[in-house]
Amino acid sequence: MKSVAVSFYNADELSTAKAQLQKAAENAGTEGLKRIRKHTGPGKAKAEADDIATIMQLIDEHKLFDRLPTYVAASIDRRRKC
Repeated sequence: MKSVAVSFYNADELSTAKAQLQKAAENAGTEGLKRIRKHTGPGKAKAEADDIATIMQLIDEHKLFDRLPTYVAASIDRRRKC
């Protein structure tokens, strides 16, 4: 899943998604969710995807998926529109 996310989304999109997921996880009641630091540099997208996976694992361990909003891609079309 991480490689698919990194190949489809850019680093800034993954950073935005991570921030939203982290906030939703905190609101759902995950205890012990530490602030995951911001990443920079050429490996930023992979690091952000790793962080998202870590947050999802914590949500799963606390069985909180039913307390999260449903996330969907607004558009899966990455082709340029002329």
